[in-house]
Amino acid sequence: MRRTAFTMGTAVVIDIPGLKDDKIIELAFQQLRQIDERFSPYKKTSELYRFNQGLIAAGRVSSDMKAVMKACLDAEIHTNGYFSAKYSGIFDPSGYVKGWAVDRVRRSILDQGLNTFCISAGGDIVASSNGEKTWRIGILNPLKKTEAIGNISTTSLSLATSGNYERGNHIVNPVTGSAPGDFVSVSIAGPDIIEADVLATAVFAMGKNGLDFIDKQEGYEVLAIDSRGRFYSSAEMETMLEQGLTITGKVV
Repeated sequence: MRRTAFTMGTAVVIDIPGLKDDKIIELAFQQLRQIDERFSPYKKTSELYRFNQGLIAAGRVSSDMKAVMKACLDAEIHTNGYFSAKYSGIFDPSGYVKGWAVDRVRRSILDQGLNTFCISAGGDIVASSNGEKTWRIGILNPLKKTEAIGNISTTSLSLATSGNYERGNHIVNPVTGSAPGDFVSVSIAGPDIIEADVLATAVFAMGKNGLDFIDKQEGYEVLAIDSRGRFYSSAEMETMLEQGLTITGKVV
């Protein structure tokens, strides 16, 4: 069973092969809507909005908000400030919450005894399988959005893509305060969607220096594309992609 809904500012697709009753999928979408209601930076009724307006004290926020605050601080330290939820002067964990929300749904589906499914939310994808199902994940060409650069066949993988080609310059380099210019998109593949999402945002902000950074992150692979259509890939990512790439940039 495959269903699509628009929530958290993006189209979310949940695919659970062989599922007859859509109750589990509906509960997953309900969970995403609840997360959006709490963490939306735009909805005046959200906990995040009210916190940023000073209507809720830091000591009185929910346990979920406290967990996300701590995780964002940890991510900022880990990425040397290139991932930041407070660079705009207010606390905005949007770059963290989407991956976190997808992971929450992943865990909820596993708790139902299902281990073969795929969740896609914007640039965040989690594929899971009992080993009998192979998922094919396509990486979009940001310079020609009707085409995929290549496909990854996998039984279990998380993939996160960050870029400014869909929504304009919404990603800012928190260290310099300017829009990153080296890449138009960065895709990170690895075992954990939250970590992949953070790393994709950080590497996009770092630019080409981020290739050395991601090389030190065990288990995570990168594919970055610049405005001239040149690819920068880790060797393992190049191997994972079915369609061969001409790597004209640095191979890490």
